[in-house]
Amino acid sequence: MNVSVVVPVYNGARHVRQTLDALARLEPAAGGAVEVVVVDDGSRDETPDIVAGYPFRLIRQANRGPASARNAGWRASTGGVVYFTDSDCIPPPGWIGGLLGAFDDPDVGAAAGSYDLANPGRVLPRLIQAEILDRHRRMGDFVRAAGTYNMAVRREVLESVGGFDEGYPTASGEDNDLSYRIQKAGRRIAFRPACRVAHHHPERVGKYLKSQFVHGYWRSRLYRRHPEFLAGDDYTRKRDLLDAFLATCAVLLVPFSVWHPLPIGVSLLFVLGVLVLVEAFTSGRLALAGRDWALLPAGAAILTARAFVRAAGWYWGLAAMLGPGGKSNGGVRR
Repeated sequence: MNVSVVVPVYNGARHVRQTLDALARLEPAAGGAVEVVVVDDGSRDETPDIVAGYPFRLIRQANRGPASARNAGWRASTGGVVYFTDSDCIPPPGWIGGLLGAFDDPDVGAAAGSYDLANPGRVLPRLIQAEILDRHRRMGDFVRAAGTYNMAVRREVLESVGGFDEGYPTASGEDNDLSYRIQKAGRRIAFRPACRVAHHHPERVGKYLKSQFVHGYWRSRLYRRHPEFLAGDDYTRKRDLLDAFLATCAVLLVPFSVWHPLPIGVSLLFVLGVLVLVEAFTSGRLALAGRDWALLPAGAAILTARAFVRAAGWYWGLAAMLGPGGKSNGGVRR
């Protein structure tokens, strides 16, 4: 079977060469051919010049976000199965075959894999990777949500559901939305955790927390359209709702503690203590699994901060959605 690989890229000069080098080494599976389509989403760096040095098709467009770029890519491609990865990912040899076998089942509309870590030298990327793998270990052979960093979809399925929702102007929520619509169309998403692409996770805490604010912001749109997935989708779990709930309670208690410092202050400290203990327990479990003890203190602090940032993003998105027009992105892009 002929397949296509679509890579959206925006100001990706730092890592895109590694991605393109890896794609150039890919081998076809099942006697088919591999077509690579790179969509430059209005980059202002040297990304287009870098891509032009490879034997791949390059599409250029004004900056409209990864959902729009992926749509432009798959619609211009020709493969019966369309693979998606990102410009900071490194697919391994055998990536095509690692997902393609899932499509022997006619009920499977999409297949997805997992992550490896491309930058293990710092604690934050290791923490992010450890948490992702912990979530993936709990997922079964078929899932309700998959990420487009490592995902393949039948062309007919993309056509039937209309591709990605371009109302998501940044990388947060558009792949979940696609996953949900694939299932609502009666197709299944196969999960192949042994098929991994290496990824450069964020190395700076500030950048990571900003991405988590954006993540929370666009969840308001996602769950408005798919409320049945609010309680979880295999990757997102009820535990994530607990984080947001505890962070919300802590923030709401702060102003009342001024007037009633003893009872409310004690309640505030209790809620904060519970949140920190929850995150410390998670971090300790991740540290123990990987024998990486630096994850314990760093994880407790970062995951606690993430709970507040995600909750803030959620409420900011909800306010924008309920405000005049209900469609503003509130300036939240990437």
